[in-house]
Amino acid sequence: MVYQNDKTEQERLMELYNYHILDSESEKDFDDLAIIASELAGTPMSAISLIDFDRQWLKAKVGIIDTEMKREHSFCHQAIQQDDNMVIFNAVKDDRFNRLPLVLKQPGIKFYAGFPLVTPRGYKIGTLCVLDPNPRELSETKLNALKKLAQQVMRLIELRLVNEELTKLKQDVEVQQMQLGDMLHHQRKLMAILAHDTRGPLGSMQALLNLYTGNEIPAGETKEVFSVIDGQIEILLSLVDNITTWGSAYINAKENVAAEADVKSIVDNAIAPFLQAAKEKDVCINNEVKYSPRLAMQKNVLSFIVRNLVNNSLKFSLSGQIKIYDEVISEGYDLIIEDTGIGIPEKIRSQLFTNRSYSRDGTSNEKGSGLGLMLIHDFIEQANGNITVLSEEGKGTKVIIKLPYAA
Repeated sequence: MVYQNDKTEQERLMELYNYHILDSESEKDFDDLAIIASELAGTPMSAISLIDFDRQWLKAKVGIIDTEMKREHSFCHQAIQQDDNMVIFNAVKDDRFNRLPLVLKQPGIKFYAGFPLVTPRGYKIGTLCVLDPNPRELSETKLNALKKLAQQVMRLIELRLVNEELTKLKQDVEVQQMQLGDMLHHQRKLMAILAHDTRGPLGSMQALLNLYTGNEIPAGETKEVFSVIDGQIEILLSLVDNITTWGSAYINAKENVAAEADVKSIVDNAIAPFLQAAKEKDVCINNEVKYSPRLAMQKNVLSFIVRNLVNNSLKFSLSGQIKIYDEVISEGYDLIIEDTGIGIPEKIRSQLFTNRSYSRDGTSNEKGSGLGLMLIHDFIEQANGNITVLSEEGKGTKVIIKLPYAA
């Protein structure tokens, strides 16, 4: 049922809904105003009524049992269509209302006075009303006082909205402060890592260069010197690559959640740089991934994780194979990287993601900063996943990454 022209009614309803007050919990300030209205009018019943599309809902009430009723059964839906207050001295004698259930049945309303709640934009979203089972009249003084009280109800609704927005703003600020604090914490960690890990390789290169500055490098040592420098540069480039990937992924993590992730393609791209080195070590890398789940993780982060874990498996393998496969389970997605390498001693495994001092040279003296595993742990934790490492010396290592599905 439509009580005004469609456009006006739609605008009125939008105005009402913008206050987020319908179906809200009881609030003492509104209850107090309803009590004051009843005492001021001398009636046993009063209400702060809001008119929804097809119902009347009471934010506060005195002497009334029901919290809502059909809109067409209420007095208030007529009241909000008046230019001023609506006063019914005896509803039984008024053809507009004498068939309403409120009049014919309990509580048998006779007297009604409704004072519209008018928003600053001029929309009437409800009323402050007083009711009585007996016919009565109110003086102009009381009618004017109730009209002013209705204005106070509307101001309270406005204030309630402002308070709600301020509360939300405060919560947003608190969340942003937490995020900023989190980012600063990770920034400090990365700066400390960067300062520590660049000092070693750069110091080694500087020492070598100082040793031979102004002196001719003996022919037999030239290749060895440049091999050491090349290895140190490789460590630096790996460190920079890891930090760059971490920074990009961390900052954009909330904006770039993967859709259907083609994990097989991600793994193919991640292992491609290692295929030649694997061939030289007689290691076969097999991509046996089958599924394309919707994951709560960036694609480039998943690639970073696979790349670092495959690199570690290759680093600690003399021959054999590295297998990447997956399993889909109800609570999430498992990506598994399993190798037949030399395994990880228990002392190192227990400190794997927390202490970079346990970083080891590979089976062919490959170097590493130990940063990759710490970043992998951060990424997986950030995605609400977890990582498990199963390993036995001489029998290989199995890494299980559990990731939740995207919402």
